[in-house]
Amino acid sequence: MSPRTLILKKDKEFSLLRGHPWIYREAVKEPPPDLAMGEEVILRSHKGFDLGCGYVDPDSPILVRRVEGAANADLRARLCDRIAAAVALRRSLFDEKTTNAWRAINGEGDGIPGLVVDRYGTALSLQIYSLGLEPYLDIIVTALRKALPEVTLIRRRDQVRRARTAAGSSHGHAFDPHSRLSKTNETSDRSRKTGKDQKNTEDHDALLLGRTMPPFVAFSENGMKFRADLVGGQKTGFFLDQRDNRDLIRRVARGRRCANVCGYTGAFTVAALAGGAKSCVTVDIAEPALREAEKIIQLNGFAAAKHDFITADMFKFLENTKNGPYDLLIVDPPSMAKSRRDVPLALKAYTRLNRLAFSRVAPGGLLFTASCSAQVGRDDFISAVTDALRSTGRFARFLVESHHAPDHPIAVGHPEGRYLHGLLIEVGP
Repeated sequence: MSPRTLILKKDKEFSLLRGHPWIYREAVKEPPPDLAMGEEVILRSHKGFDLGCGYVDPDSPILVRRVEGAANADLRARLCDRIAAAVALRRSLFDEKTTNAWRAINGEGDGIPGLVVDRYGTALSLQIYSLGLEPYLDIIVTALRKALPEVTLIRRRDQVRRARTAAGSSHGHAFDPHSRLSKTNETSDRSRKTGKDQKNTEDHDALLLGRTMPPFVAFSENGMKFRADLVGGQKTGFFLDQRDNRDLIRRVARGRRCANVCGYTGAFTVAALAGGAKSCVTVDIAEPALREAEKIIQLNGFAAAKHDFITADMFKFLENTKNGPYDLLIVDPPSMAKSRRDVPLALKAYTRLNRLAFSRVAPGGLLFTASCSAQVGRDDFISAVTDALRSTGRFARFLVESHHAPDHPIAVGHPEGRYLHGLLIEVGP
């Protein structure tokens, strides 16, 4: 049966023409009441111009998500083609001998809204954040296995179901796959997610390939050794989006005394030590995360005398620590804003955090500070950091402005994909 056609209201096609893949319910002229979950539809302007095809999620404010592809291709063919193209791009970006973990599918950035897939060695962590993709899960898995024949395990994480349940309604806000936890949830969630004695009771999480789920999967990043917990780890198991920023820290760490605040399982610490840091302390509010950080640092063979661990809230550590000042301070907090209404408080928190961070950097030292809050734009984040510096009376200069790694592509017409902002700052007297 041919897909049905949805007609957009007057002037509602412009975001699609600019490349944005979302179509909200209010943009559609007389949407049929019997639209099915995952139904393929053709999108057409009120003047009769075809605008592509997509799938329906009738329980979401975003009624249709457009999937990129050839004009004459159906939705299933588009999904297969986009998966093959996305994986081919990643293979061109990385040397398997040194880096075998990367984001294989980045949702809107790869023309498949609603799908995130991260590769960790021979394992994949798959996350669907629109229920409209569920009818195509078998096709997606088949296409992934074809593009990545070395993969022996695929595990699915179903955060969209939990997000909608937590909202108390399936008509809640669109789930943001990029946002990390807000600070209010950081303690309990990180502790739960790094504890191995707690049974996973998430009904919809499942192995799509493979028979048993190991506690960790091993992988390499720029020659460094890591392992990820695909069941309880944050995001899909690891923060792959910070790869280039870790490489940046590795390049500037030589001979410096470092502190990695909000260090989670110590990835930035490993990078600093691999770059020749004199020492590094890892700070996190969750003790289980720090225990895992210690194991990962040992995995890379660094001497115990070069690193230490402190269980503390990020603000309290920066306010009260007797250590320092540091030659290199890394501040990579969880998301401060879950929605637009959280932005004013988030900006105040970023200002306070960075003001404290500047006070702990030695003259001539470096501060790397980051924001992963999708709701906080680049300019607002830079303004918060600038305000923080101004309040200290110190001088500083931006050395590097960074973003997520290239395996996290951003569709030109989808600014919501620009969620990670980083600044490497040289701090003067």
